[in-house]
Amino acid sequence: MLENYLILGDAKIEIRYVEGERRFAAQAFDVLDGALPTITSYFGIAQPFPKVRVILVASRAEFDRLVRDLLGVEIEVPSHPARIAWPLGTLNSRCGPGKSTVDAIDSQKTIRDER
Repeated sequence: MLENYLILGDAKIEIRYVEGERRFAAQAFDVLDGALPTITSYFGIAQPFPKVRVILVASRAEFDRLVRDLLGVEIEVPSHPARIAWPLGTLNSRCGPGKSTVDAIDSQKTIRDER
């Protein structure tokens, strides 16, 4: 299901991304790597924090597919703007910034069509 995604990460964080998105994957990794010690310290988490996995998806359609097939969440339109980036367990699926320009335009059209 994720065989076309490249991986960047370590024992604590895994970022999956598509070709051409390495810069965004590296940025996401750096932010999460810096945030995890603060989060675990603030909340007093003594045991190892579960591995955080993020998938930077290539399109809204791919986001919808992964939410449905990988996470097993039955939502009619997972990529609806009100639902984007809901964390589900330790997996967080996001539309990759480098691929979302056209999708953002399509998203606005979809919202207007739904009204």
